This record gives sequence, structure tokens and C-alpha cells, in this order.
Amino acid sequence: FLICVLDQLTKSCRQRLSDTQHATYTKAAQEIRRSIDRHAWDGDWYLRAFFDDGTPVGSSRSKNCQIDSLSQSWAVLANGDKPRSKHAFLECINRLVDDETGLIHLFDPPFDRSIPDPGYINAYVPGIRENGGQYTHAAIWLVQAAAALGEVDLAMKLFNYLNPLQRTASPQGADAYRLEPYVMAADIYSNPQHPGRGGWSWYTGAAGWMYRTAIETILGIEIRGRTITCK
Repeated sequence: FLICVLDQLTKSCRQRLSDTQHATYTKAAQEIRRSIDRHAWDGDWYLRAFFDDGTPVGSSRSKNCQIDSLSQSWAVLANGDKPRSKHAFLECINRLVDDETGLIHLFDPPFDRSIPDPGYINAYVPGIRENGGQYTHAAIWLVQAAAALGEVDLAMKLFNYLNPLQRTASPQGADAYRLEPYVMAADIYSNPQHPGRGGWSWYTGAAGWMYRTAIETILGIEIRGRTITCK
């Protein structure tokens, strides 16, 4: 995410003829890319984080949270190493997208009394909210990553999974969702006792990301300054 921010800043610096800042931000982004590839590549996907003692989060060797979608999506969106980022993305699709339930999990397996303690997320029951359920912000970024890789059919399929109108198209789906069919859910449960149940609805920025993804990513319409472009 920081790499994307820095890349945007370099474009602004170029437009404003700020050579010193342009060089500073470009160098910082390059260093972060090298550091991530050196220290955060797990063999098939990118790590999510590290505990204070250096234990990795989001590793195939982890008991909980072996793979996290955030790291794989942003590896693509930040124009990371092409072979690695695409391989990591596909691993994410295979392991975190449930075609049967239409859920896009944040990570898997959920935390369950994990040691080291990951913090407040450990207080959620496995499969509830971001503890292994669908965290919609992250799921939307996965749609954007699919589109960035040219996987347009996959991007559309994932987008439809996130569309509340699609989730509530049947009486069974509406009964499971339990939220307004016209409002984005911040999270959807994957816990076996409440599969497909929506969490927060109005209180989420995911709706804004969903709107941008529909307009900019799916339709390709963007506003740049005073110009509207269509890819």
C-alpha cells in the first residue's frame, strides 16, 4: 500500500517539477520493493506481518492465518515481482475464495487462542468478522487485483459475490444474510453456525470502494483532473 502511495506522489512531483522529492519517493519505493521480496516472500505467497519476536504471520508454516489476501492483492496492485505476485494471487484465489458460499475469506485458517497472541482479533470466534470471515474491504481489493492481472471474468465473478443484491436474490440467501439487500456489509461470517450472515452494514467504507471498483475497475471510467477517461 505504501508503495502505491509513493508511486502516486512521484507522479505529482513530476507534474510540479519537484525533482528532489521525486528522487526521494522513487528511491524509497524501490527499497521497500526489494525489502519485501527479500524478507516477506514465503515461497508461494507473501507474508502478512511479523510478531514482535520475529514470528511470521501469514506463512505456510503458521498454525493460524497461513495465507492472507491483503498481501497478495497489494503485491499485484503495487506492481510487485510479476511471476511472484501472480502466483501468490492464484494461491489466494484457490485457498480463500469459496465458490459454494460465495465468500471471499480474509485469511485462513482463523485464529483460535493463538500463541503468540495477535491481539483483539483473537477475541472473535473463528469465522466471525475479520477472523477468517469475509472482510469486504480486502475482498474488493482482490477484485481490483484480478482486473489488474487481466483476469476480467474472474474479477466479474468476485464482484458478483460481493454484490448484496446477488446474495439476497433468493429467499434462502436473504434469510442467511439478514441485512438490507441494498447495503454493503463490512463483513460476512463464515462460521458454520452463521454462514453467509452479514455483519456491519451502514457503518463501513467498503461501499465507497465497491462503487469505485464498479466505475473505475469494471467499467474503466476515471476522472483525472478535469478529464474523464475510459480505458
